[in-house]
This record gives sequence, C-alpha cells and structure tokens, in this order.
Amino acid sequence: MDWNTFFFASYEIVISILFSLLTIFITKKILNKLFIKGETDDLKENMALAIFSGSIIIGILILVNSSILPAVDTLRVMVLANDVITLRMVGISFLYFLLFFSITVFFSIVILFLTLKVFFRATGYVEEMKEMRDKNVSVAIMVAAVVIGISLFVRPSLNRFIGSLIQYEKFENISRQEKEEQSPDEMVVPLEQVEPK
Repeated sequence: MDWNTFFFASYEIVISILFSLLTIFITKKILNKLFIKGETDDLKENMALAIFSGSIIIGILILVNSSILPAVDTLRVMVLANDVITLRMVGISFLYFLLFFSITVFFSIVILFLTLKVFFRATGYVEEMKEMRDKNVSVAIMVAAVVIGISLFVRPSLNRFIGSLIQYEKFENISRQEKEEQSPDEMVVPLEQVEPK
C-alpha cells in the first residue's frame, strides 16, 4: 500500500465532505436572502423553486471544489520535500485551504449572482423569479441549465486562479527549515519516497 497516497486521499476526502456540507449551508442562507426571500416553506410545495435552489447549490459546489486540490498539493509538496509529515505542515495546508475556500465561495456567489442578474435582464420579457414562484417548472429548468452551464464553464479558470496563489518553492523552504529544526527526540511519521514512473 502506498501510504503517501492513502494519507493525501484521506485528507482530501475529509475536507471535501466537511466543507461541501458547510458550502451547502452557506449557499442556502445566501439563497434565501437574495432570491427566495423568506419563502422557504414554498420549497416544499413548489418544484420550480426547488429546482432553482438545487441548481444554485450544485453550481456553487462545482466552483468551490476548486479550493481543495491546491490545499492538498501544498501539503504534498511540504511532505515530499521533507520525507516526513508533521502537525505544523497539516496546519499550514489547512490554513491555506481555508483561504482558498473563502475566496472560491466569495467568487462563486458573485459569479452566479451576476450571471443570473444579466440573464434575467437579457430575457426581460420573462420574469423568471415570478414564474418560478408561480410553479413554472420549465422556466426553473432553463435557469438551472444556465447556472450549471456557467459553473462548468468558469470552473477551469477559477482552478487556475486559485492555483496561481500557491508558491510551491515557499512550501519546500518551510519543509527544509522544519527538517533542520527537528530535534532527535521529536517524533515524526516517516513516509516512503515516491519515485516517478
């Protein structure tokens, strides 16, 4: 078993699950304030509003996913440069993840909000929110397709933007400094070296 891959995959799974749930919670709160405006009870009986809300949640999850891989990569660079893993490395990686997560949540909400505003203005002959409140499922499906389409279209550029915030050389230096500072009595978990194939 490759323990490096197992550790990094486990770390990625844990933060993916925890922060996808947090993203859903944040998205529902913002959605209720910006679009649904206190009509959350209508979601039980109004399939159109439920489709719209679900598409916004899916769209933001697609975009926020961009924050996970760069954080895992920062940890991977530090660990592979040092051949050991320490709590400090995990902490630094997690702090970077929180930064990336905050940035992607902010940009995701702004991107989808502006997209919907522009789309609603462009289709001035249809009042989408009114139609969805009146249970018009076809309008909800059209808006959902726009939301998910924009999310998929913007995701690669958001991935590159978040990736551009990482200076991998800096993390290698942190790892080297930590290796030099370790005392012989300090306990660290050795990891086997990964050889390129």
